[in-house]
Amino acid sequence: MLVPLVLAAGGLRAATQFFEAEAFEPAANGWKPTACRTASAVRALHGAAGDVKDVARQRVTIDRPGLHRVWVRYQQAPKVRGPFDLTVVAGGQVVTNQTFDREAATDSRDWDCVWQSVDAALPAGEIVLELAKHGQKNCSGYTRLVDCVVVTDDLALKPDHRDFGPQTYVRVTIGEGYEKPVYVHIFADHYRAPWYGHHYLARNGTGNGLAPARTNLFAAGEQSPWCNLSRLLYQDSGAILNMTLRHSYHARPERMRATFDFATAPEPSAVVRTMDVEAQPNGLVVVMPPDLLSEENRSRLGRDLDFALRTGALADAYPWPTIGRKPERFPFFVAAGIGGYGTPPDQAVIDRERKTLDYFGFANWTRTLLHAGTWRMASNSFCRPDTVAITNIAASRGAELAERGKRPEDVVFCMLMDEPTGQPLDFMAQDAAYQEAFRNWLRSKGLTPDDLLVSDWAAVRTVTDDARDTDPALYYFSQRFRTQALGDFMAVQRRALEAACGGAFPVNVNFSDGATYHANFYSQGVDYFELLDDDGQNAIWGEDWANGASSYQCGAYNVDLMRAAARDRGQVIGHYLIAHAGRKALDIKLKAAGNVARGAKMLESFSYGVYWGSHEGGPAWRSSVWQNKPEIWGAHAELMREIGAVEDLVLPAMPARAEVALLYSSASDIWSIGRNLAYGFDRMHTWMALAHAQIPVDFVSEDQAAAGGLDGYR
Repeated sequence: MLVPLVLAAGGLRAATQFFEAEAFEPAANGWKPTACRTASAVRALHGAAGDVKDVARQRVTIDRPGLHRVWVRYQQAPKVRGPFDLTVVAGGQVVTNQTFDREAATDSRDWDCVWQSVDAALPAGEIVLELAKHGQKNCSGYTRLVDCVVVTDDLALKPDHRDFGPQTYVRVTIGEGYEKPVYVHIFADHYRAPWYGHHYLARNGTGNGLAPARTNLFAAGEQSPWCNLSRLLYQDSGAILNMTLRHSYHARPERMRATFDFATAPEPSAVVRTMDVEAQPNGLVVVMPPDLLSEENRSRLGRDLDFALRTGALADAYPWPTIGRKPERFPFFVAAGIGGYGTPPDQAVIDRERKTLDYFGFANWTRTLLHAGTWRMASNSFCRPDTVAITNIAASRGAELAERGKRPEDVVFCMLMDEPTGQPLDFMAQDAAYQEAFRNWLRSKGLTPDDLLVSDWAAVRTVTDDARDTDPALYYFSQRFRTQALGDFMAVQRRALEAACGGAFPVNVNFSDGATYHANFYSQGVDYFELLDDDGQNAIWGEDWANGASSYQCGAYNVDLMRAAARDRGQVIGHYLIAHAGRKALDIKLKAAGNVARGAKMLESFSYGVYWGSHEGGPAWRSSVWQNKPEIWGAHAELMREIGAVEDLVLPAMPARAEVALLYSSASDIWSIGRNLAYGFDRMHTWMALAHAQIPVDFVSEDQAAAGGLDGYR
């Protein structure tokens, strides 16, 4: 329990008392402390199971009688409720009773904790807070997680649980040499939602926002007061603090010269780490643990250079393989960002991290990629491309390419977007542009209203799922048009980029592996056969997460589907090689071999890190990104050299035509989506059984089969 005092109106001191719910005393086994990542101190009192009559109690002493507000913080789960009662008892009499979590709080996100309150006139002396299960009923285990309770006579107080836990402070001293005033901008990058926040350090302390008032900027040599960072740090994971010196939000000096003192209290004797920073580029990335009280957490506090040197020492001593050779032609990239979110670190950090990466031989610094930034549309509709914005942004990409001294043929690929899907039928039905584009597409296919089972073209429209049985033809083509509209929007961007850059190169998006998650193209509205049966597409890209799948080998199934869809028009296939979040060395090598053997001509390993600069993979001290996993470094290095040794054979080759084919029915996907996924999983696992029996398989679509594509197979 913590009892801070704050000034209230009229000069009286308001009393505020804080109680962890897990400190309440249950009478039986119906309330139990449990881990809860969003709760104060990462613990909560759980009342979903056990004795339905159990009551957990906390005694509280009220010094001054009067109107009080009792705040309760609990975790909100999606869709399910776990109502519970808070009763305030004084002198054996009920003062007030309130039921919480009867309905979802609209101002809170799911899986986060929400504050709600009840007011009560409390007498001086001892009162008792009682937590009970509403209606003496148990509930879903996902809910009824009570975090903490605050009792206060400050009715203006909006409590924050971080104010009552361990506190962390920083003081900054600005170095010499700045002719214009500066402040410290902090971009806090967290490891869960809410993900981000803008903050600053200034002469008057810390604040939220992009910048302080100009009167509070530092002159060279000035020092801040002690600034409380506790609200920037999540109690389960801390934060990454991306720090830069700035004159204004949009203006930065070239170099950072500053000293940062981190402390457990606002006094010099409580300092646990001092960082003297001289950084050019102007940037500092600091990994902050939840607090600095324990030796373990103090060891987790670190800056960019600490981590780069530590990892570099491991890399310098690592037994790197010498088989084969690093690839020179096969484009093998790695998802690696050196620095924090929008924060390049000192050049010494960049150089050390580059040296570590160079041991592998990835193509990031020898080959050319474009990230388009052209995904622009009006009213969020694929059928309303913002051609002006797309053209202007494409022109910028063309200028950048020329400035780098590169030509279109140097571009390995240009990625438009990460994990787009076909737009939902409900959205399409409300958009007039979709209706016009839908009718034009059907006419281009030679279809008539009679074919669509309607009287005339005025009756032709996209329909929603509830029209599946009443308008089956319109429903079938509406589902197919989800992919067509996405592909048309992508093609608009491709044409603009190639015109601006002066030539052709592979243009793609990264498709999530929805084709394996549900074994059905239409779970995400992306039918590879529909998409690639069009000269507007010249490349396709996917990823092999296969989370929760029967086997990571399902990722290779996804590549086989892409190969089949690209068979007629020869689109180039690329793929993310998911290599973190628990993947082992053999998983990585087998997945890569499966992808390349089935026709992938470009790979990118995801995600290397750096583990200290991104929330991907979790906090640095337990990050799952693979820079933090030396035990799989060798697998990547071997894989690179194995591919490099045979790249001259692999790059021009595609798998030979198989003797066995599987018919892929997109129509079956359309009619079974949302109803029965067994057909798709049966198809995927038939493919897997054949692969395990060493029987190569080709997929053939319905249109390919109608054109004779099954001829010659067994």
